[in-house]
Amino acid sequence: MKSAILVILVFLSMAAAQQIPQQLTQQLIQQPAQQTVGNFVPDVILSTTSPFYVPAGFSSNVSLKAVNNGRDPVENVVIDVGSANNSVMVDGPTQRSLGSLVSGEERETRYTLYSSYETPPGTYYIPVNVSYLRHNRPFSYTTGLGVSVLSSQPVFYIDVLDSPIEVGVGGNVTIKVKNVGDYPVHNAYAMIKRPQPAAQGNATGTNVTQLLGGSASSGTSGDTESAMVIGSATVFIGDIAPEEQESISYTIVPDADLAPGTYSYEMQISYSPQSANQSVNQSYPFGILFVGKPSVYLSSIEIARSASGVTISGDANNVGSEQVKSVILEATEDEFFAPAYSGSTYYVGTMEPDDFIPFELGVISKKPNTGTYNYNISIRYLDSRNEEHTGLFAVTMPPMPPETEPRTEPSVLLIAVLISVIAIIVIVAIVIVRRRKRNE
Repeated sequence: MKSAILVILVFLSMAAAQQIPQQLTQQLIQQPAQQTVGNFVPDVILSTTSPFYVPAGFSSNVSLKAVNNGRDPVENVVIDVGSANNSVMVDGPTQRSLGSLVSGEERETRYTLYSSYETPPGTYYIPVNVSYLRHNRPFSYTTGLGVSVLSSQPVFYIDVLDSPIEVGVGGNVTIKVKNVGDYPVHNAYAMIKRPQPAAQGNATGTNVTQLLGGSASSGTSGDTESAMVIGSATVFIGDIAPEEQESISYTIVPDADLAPGTYSYEMQISYSPQSANQSVNQSYPFGILFVGKPSVYLSSIEIARSASGVTISGDANNVGSEQVKSVILEATEDEFFAPAYSGSTYYVGTMEPDDFIPFELGVISKKPNTGTYNYNISIRYLDSRNEEHTGLFAVTMPPMPPETEPRTEPSVLLIAVLISVIAIIVIVAIVIVRRRKRNE
């Protein structure tokens, strides 16, 4: 009968141990294996409220509590923890002496358990022997402890929001970290690390060096090389429960002469399982797209006035670090000038960096400008991602003197009338003079 009860207890304890990965909160399974008196009920009971699990290749601290549930004091309480077929082992002495316990007294002892990287994930059964004296009579029994070994594979999922960063300008990169494992993690840190030696896309090794900007662990804006991560590269996340997600944001400013392309990065996440005394580090590669800075500039401006208006000509230049497309120049309207009916819009087209294309725009004068005046030309274009950019470029218009009232010249008829009047006056004067001479 006693043997049957013992077999049933062993079966139930091992079945319960298999459920530990899902429960993660375990009690030591009481399994009397040795009896020194009939109808044995142990006085010293072991228990734990901590989840017992060990990451493969790491160690964890576990806590055992011994309680005297009997009515009498016990002496020379000894706990001896074994190993699970060399899969989960004890670091240091396996046997611990807890001394004497009066009725109801509790005492705690801690063990360090470890496993190798080769240990397959699963639940392992570790035997624990408890011995003590009651009234100088020896008692002992063996119970079992289920320990879960976690996989050393990554348990996080990261999602990098696609937000291209302009070289020389910078921007924010937001990374979402999600715990997709079955266990909670504690005291998690996330660190963005420098690119790998080889870059993707059209980035070169030299540019990668420029992109690094200093130590990945500090990564501050005060780095002597190119500024990279503004602020700390390491961010504290805290505890993350299964299926919980946290967002991390970094501000990154690469050098202006960095070649556009996708560069390799790593998100390193370090954390501690509950009761673990070592951090688990896991790295997740991802890429950051650095794009050139588009820019269009007008140069070699010439202004010619004519009876029909003003002609503005010059060169449209791509002074940015990436291709620009569908470049359109337009004459604008203001207080003094307006677009001409023809030539008010000029389609430049596509330009590579350092390219230039001549243009010509026609405007008309609405009223005279008596001083130099800044007239705006509208510039519209698309970058390599088909995002539209707009801007104004000011050209200096020379002054045009205000119009004066035209002077009217005497007409031919008026001159003829004046000559006739003068002739008549002369003739009359001659006649009068001759009459006076006759009368004398």
